[in-house]
Amino acid sequence: MSKEHKQTSLIQARDTDLGKRNLVCLGELTDLLAAIDDATYCSISPLVDGSMGTHVRHLLEFYQIFLDEWDSGNVCYVHRERCMELQTSVDAAHTRALEICSNLQRVHVDMPLRVAHFGGAISQSCTTRELSYLLDHTVHHLALINVHARLADIPLPEQFGFSASTVAHQVAS
Repeated sequence: MSKEHKQTSLIQARDTDLGKRNLVCLGELTDLLAAIDDATYCSISPLVDGSMGTHVRHLLEFYQIFLDEWDSGNVCYVHRERCMELQTSVDAAHTRALEICSNLQRVHVDMPLRVAHFGGAISQSCTTRELSYLLDHTVHHLALINVHARLADIPLPEQFGFSASTVAHQVAS
């Protein structure tokens, strides 16, 4: 690893725009989780696959894998825990989301990674690229959660589940 790369990699995720945007999305999610009960969290909608809990569990597990593995230099999102407690208990999901927010701030950016994919393929990446992937993945699932919440008459921030580029486009229009 070059001296320049070592210096760059010591920048922590919380100090980057990308890190901050991940934390903002997760913060909006924790606010929602604090405001709902298990019945609402687990209810199935005829319009969106799964429940809010299904989407929350899924996105939290991707963050958890990244946080558990990034410092080894190898990340594999394929073998997830699929923890049913995260899917059925809003308190468990809320607690895990807060833990993820705390731990995400310690990730060093621009560290090289190897990412394993379903079927055995390996790709080269870095922590910054994976933070970008996690953000996009989270926004996608927050958009689906947004539909669930609206159907249940749960108020959300106007831009909940919208990407930064969509919000910028809406502001510019």
